Amino acid sequence: MFEMVQGGMVLGLLAGEEYESETVQVSPGDHLVLFTDGVLEAQNSSGEQYGKERVLSVLSEYAGSSASEILAHLNRELSSFCADAPQHDDITIMVLGFKES
Repeated sequence: MFEMVQGGMVLGLLAGEEYESETVQVSPGDHLVLFTDGVLEAQNSSGEQYGKERVLSVLSEYAGSSASEILAHLNRELSSFCADAPQHDDITIMVLGFKES
């Protein structure tokens, strides 16, 4: 598992904003998982945040799965953690799988 940490201002917020970039080599079976900060900051009824460690744990456990399965597992784990607690930010996740043609 490789974590990309380059960044900058929120995407699309300001025209002409500059961002850091990084290039990585991908191989068949690799996945790119993108998510908003609302995933990390999602809270349960006790006010505890979901956090990076839980995301990494789910991704590690299901690394050999398809993109749709990884997304489903992450959504299920996050929903279970949050239960009915109200959220204060968007929760958006995208999983892209790489297949060689």
